Amino acid sequence: MRGAELVRYRPIIAVLLAHSHHWENLFMIESSMGLRRIAHEELQGAKGRLSMLRRLKVDYGNIEEWGSLDTFLTLPKLRIVDLRNSTVPGWHETGQFPLLPWRQLQQITFTGRVQDALELLRMSPSLQVFKASTWGRSEGPYHVHHAFLRELTLCIARFAGDFIEKVTLPALVSLSYESRGDGFPARAISSFVERSGISQSLQTLSLELTHDEPGDISIDISHIAGCFKSMPGLSQLFLHDESKRKYTVDDSRYGHNLCTGDIGSICEAILAVYPAT
Repeated sequence: MRGAELVRYRPIIAVLLAHSHHWENLFMIESSMGLRRIAHEELQGAKGRLSMLRRLKVDYGNIEEWGSLDTFLTLPKLRIVDLRNSTVPGWHETGQFPLLPWRQLQQITFTGRVQDALELLRMSPSLQVFKASTWGRSEGPYHVHHAFLRELTLCIARFAGDFIEKVTLPALVSLSYESRGDGFPARAISSFVERSGISQSLQTLSLELTHDEPGDISIDISHIAGCFKSMPGLSQLFLHDESKRKYTVDDSRYGHNLCTGDIGSICEAILAVYPAT
């Protein structure tokens, strides 16, 4: 966007900002480079006027100098945010995170690096719902204990254990887990449930398995059954594989294949071998 085009859009932005005290939702998703350059300046004009804002969606890659943007820091009604950060380096590497009222937030949706996701969880003690689509690896002996989170949704690009192994969530009642490429994360989930002390209180488990590599997937049925047995309080279980590919189910106790089929037939095999599950 050239300078002349920026001039054309400024009156529209001015009218919108004049009514910013009525805003309840603000979505800033995509912008041209020109709007990216003026976003910081224009948003600063709304500072102190967003008292009604309840929901915020921002791609911080579309705001230059976002680190000094404090427009959203004091928003008494803000409870839900949807954030994206694909910039290099990540927030955790620079030690600089968006200026938001983290302690009052109740729901966060985040797309970005796994280390940033862990830090957002740590910074938000009132959080009830956390939805994260992450990539990359966590660094060092980092661990987050969150006392109040009730719902966790994870979409992991690779290295499935890198998030779930770094958190303890004793209030969790619902876990949705989408793993891309790492197979069925049975051991990581079982360890997480035991560590969090939620074997009886976890009510809903949803697993979506997505595989980028061609060919059938080999999984150990004893690992899956052991995972489900660690959660006897489950009232809802959802398994889904959008690839519709075949699974070869092995049982390490007997050293042979039990069956090959889609995710539905795998469930039948689990029930046949482990009727208590």
